[in-house]
Amino acid sequence: MIDLLQATQNINKYKYDYCGYEVIVDQIRTKEVLIDNQVKKMQNHLKLLKEKYKAEIIKIAKLENEKVFYKSIMKMNKKQLHDELTYIYNRLPAVGYIKLGIEKQIGII
Repeated sequence: MIDLLQATQNINKYKYDYCGYEVIVDQIRTKEVLIDNQVKKMQNHLKLLKEKYKAEIIKIAKLENEKVFYKSIMKMNKKQLHDELTYIYNRLPAVGYIKLGIEKQIGII
């Protein structure tokens, strides 16, 4: 089981490491895109995140028994884009822990 709460609360400890900083910046950008709610921006940002963190997102999704990467981003409607971005946004701290190589601290083996 992944401890997302611990990851979210503690990711700021690693802001001085490049991987930690990168994840925090992507979290901020994702929040802005979700608030802006424009389809084209959501498509582009989702594509960027999926390319950038593909291995980490797949690893997390397998542990949570979730399905990801099954539908083309350009064919998604606004709600699907929002849901997918929200899913990734909530898991970005866990992605940061995986990138830092300390995923065992949050329960990822």
